[in-house]
Amino acid sequence: MEDRLLFLNIYNRIILKILILILFINSVNSNYIKRNKRLTQVWPNNNELSSSLFDCQQPGKECLHDGICSKNGLNCDCSPSPNWFGRQCELRRCVQLYNPCENGAACEKTEQSFKCHCPPGFEGIYCDKQLETVCNNINLNICGEHGNCILGQNVNEYTCECHYGWTGPHCSEINHCQFEDYFCLNGQCINNLNKNVNEDGNLITHFCECRHGWGGTHCDLDVDECQSDTNICQNGGKCVNLIGSFYCECPPKFVGQFCEIPNIIDQCQPSPCLNNGTCHLSMTATTSSWALDADKFNWHWECNCPDGFEGERCERIIDNCITGRTICVNGGQCVHPWLEVFENIGNDNITKSVQQRWHPSECKCMSGFSGEFCERDVNECEVYPGLCQNGATCMNRHGTYLCLCVAGFEGRYCENNIDDCIDNLCYAGSTCVDGISRYTCLCAPDRVGNLCEFPNPCFNTSNDNNGPCLNGKCYPDFEFGNHSCHCDEGWMGQNCDIDIDECAHPFTNKCSKGKCVNTVGGYICECELGYTGELCSLLEKHCDSNPCQNGGTCLNKLGKYECVCLPGYSGNNCEIRAYKELNKCYLDCQNGGICKNSDDNECECLPPFSGALCEIEKPDPCYQNHCAIDSVCAPNIDYISYTCQCPPHLAGQFCERQLPPCEDGYNPCVRGICHKNNEDIEHFTCECLNGWTGPLCDKQIDNEIEVCPLASNPCQNGGQCVWC
Repeated sequence: MEDRLLFLNIYNRIILKILILILFINSVNSNYIKRNKRLTQVWPNNNELSSSLFDCQQPGKECLHDGICSKNGLNCDCSPSPNWFGRQCELRRCVQLYNPCENGAACEKTEQSFKCHCPPGFEGIYCDKQLETVCNNINLNICGEHGNCILGQNVNEYTCECHYGWTGPHCSEINHCQFEDYFCLNGQCINNLNKNVNEDGNLITHFCECRHGWGGTHCDLDVDECQSDTNICQNGGKCVNLIGSFYCECPPKFVGQFCEIPNIIDQCQPSPCLNNGTCHLSMTATTSSWALDADKFNWHWECNCPDGFEGERCERIIDNCITGRTICVNGGQCVHPWLEVFENIGNDNITKSVQQRWHPSECKCMSGFSGEFCERDVNECEVYPGLCQNGATCMNRHGTYLCLCVAGFEGRYCENNIDDCIDNLCYAGSTCVDGISRYTCLCAPDRVGNLCEFPNPCFNTSNDNNGPCLNGKCYPDFEFGNHSCHCDEGWMGQNCDIDIDECAHPFTNKCSKGKCVNTVGGYICECELGYTGELCSLLEKHCDSNPCQNGGTCLNKLGKYECVCLPGYSGNNCEIRAYKELNKCYLDCQNGGICKNSDDNECECLPPFSGALCEIEKPDPCYQNHCAIDSVCAPNIDYISYTCQCPPHLAGQFCERQLPPCEDGYNPCVRGICHKNNEDIEHFTCECLNGWTGPLCDKQIDNEIEVCPLASNPCQNGGQCVWC
C-alpha cells in the first residue's frame, strides 16, 4: 500500500511538471506571437479610414451622416459632421465634455456604453495600457543615442530619424557626406556602410559615385570617352569629346547617338494609316552578315491603330457596343460607331472634295453622370457654382442635385420669389408690396396700421396732417389707432394749445443779463446796458471797430470803451497830439532803437528788430542758408535776405563754383605771381616777389633777423634756428 501511494505521489509530481512546462511553452509562444504578429488594423486619422477594397462611390458603401466621398473613392471626409467618424462616418463620437479614452484614442458612442479605438502602442478598454514596442524597449535601444525612434502602424514597425551627422538603419554610422557638401563636384557622395577598405588597408568611410562623363576621386576629371572606347561611334562615325560628355559626327547614311541607325527614306510621309492611326517603320534583314549596311535591309511601314479600329491601315472600325468592351452604367446609352461625312468647299462655292471620319462607339451619359462609361457622378454644386440662387443651399445627389431654398423663394433653382400679396390682408384702398417671405401694406393718407386697418387720427387736410395737435406734430399709433402730440417749443397740453409762460419759471427763463418778456409760443430778452445777444449773455465789443487812433490801445468796458494813448497823444480816441517840445522824443524805443524827433516821433530800429517800438525780432535769415562750406553767410540790411561771402577759391551766388588757380582773378600766391599748369589745371606754381618765400609766397625773408637770437635758440646739438 505504501509503495502504491509513493508511486502515485511521484506520478502526480511528474504530471504537474509536464503541465507547468506546457503552460510555460504556450506562454512563450503567445508572447512570441504577440511580439512578432503584424497587426492589420488601420488606425483612423483625421476622420478617415482607408482600405484598398473600400470604394465609397459604390452602392451600399456611401458616406453616411453628410460625409463627403473623396474623388478617388478611397475614404470619406467626416468633417461636415464632427460627431461622426469611421470608414463611412458610421461611428458616433462620445459627447464633447466626456471622453474616457486616453493617449489620444478616439471615443465611439455605442447604444449602452462607449468603445475606445486605440492608437498603435496602446491597448485596454481606455487605451491606458502601453504595449511594449521596439521604440520604448530600453534593452533594445533600437536607434541608439543618435536618433529618434518613430513607431509605425504596429508595435514592431519603426523608422529611425537620425540626428545631424549620423546615418544608417539604426543611426549608428557617421554621415561623412553631410559634413562635406562639396566633396563630389559632379557626382553623389555615398557613405560606405559595408566597411570596405582600400588597397592600403584603410577604412573607406565615403566615396563619390560620378555621373556619366566624369571620373576621379572627387568626380572633377573629365572622362574622354573617345579614348576610353575607340569604337563608341559606329559605322565610321567620328567621336568628338566634350566636357562631361561626347557626341558622334555620323556619315550621311547613319543617324543616332552612336550612328547606329541607318538613315532611310521615311515611308510614313505621307501616312498610309487611316482614322488617326500612327505610322512607324519596321526593318527586315536581307543578309546573314552582322555588318550594318543600309543597302542590306528592307524597310516597310506598319500602323498602330487607336482604340476602336483595326486592319492593316486601321480601316475597320470595332463596335464595342456589340463586343461588350463598352458597358455604360447609370442609365448611359452605348452609341454605335458612326461615319461623319463632310465636304471641303472652295472659295468659289464649288465642292472640291468629300472627306469622312469614323467616330468610335462611346457612352452617351444621362444628365448628372460623366466618364468613359458614365461611372462618375457629376457634382453640379462644384461644377456650376451659383446654380442655386437667392442664398439657397446646393446639395449634391446621385445623378442630380437639390436646391434647398430659403424662406420666400421657390423653383428648381430657387429663382422665383413667392408672391406673398396673393393672400394679403391689407385694408381696401391700400397697396400691397411684395417682399421676401413677407409683404408690406402702403396705406392711404387717412389710414394707419400694419394692415391699414385704423383710421388716421392725424389726418387733416387743413392742418398739414397734424390733426388735433394745434401747435405741434401729430404721430399716429400704428398698433392701436391712437395718436400723440409732440408740442412745439413754447406750447404744452394734450393738443398743444396752451402757451407756456417761460418767464414765470426759473428753469425756462434763460435771460442772463436782461429782462424776460413772454410772447405767444416763446419769449424775448430785453438786455441791460453793455450786454447783447439773444439771451443777453454777450458783452458788447466796442473795440471791434478799432476806434483808438495813433497806436492807442482799446480797452472794452461795460457799455463803453477806453483808449490808452501812446506818449504825446490824448483824447477819447487818442486823436489829439500833445505840444511837442523842441528836440524831445516821446517814444520809448526798445532793443537799442533810437527815437527820431520828427513829425511822427518814430523809432529807428537796429537789426534784427522792427515794429513801432522795435519790439518785434525778425528771424535770422542765415539760420537756414545755402552757402557752401568755407563761405560766410552775412544778413543784408533788410534782415530778410542774405549774401554769401566767398573765399578766394570759390565764386557764385552760394559760393558753389570752384575757381581754377591763376584764372578768374583767383591768385593763391600771397606775395607772388601764379603760373598755371596747362596739363593739370589743379596744379600751379608761385613766382615769389623779393623778400618772400614758401609754396604760396606767404613767408617773409628778413636778412637782419634771419638767425634766432642766441638767448632764445631752441635748436640743440649745433642746429641753426631760422625765423619763419
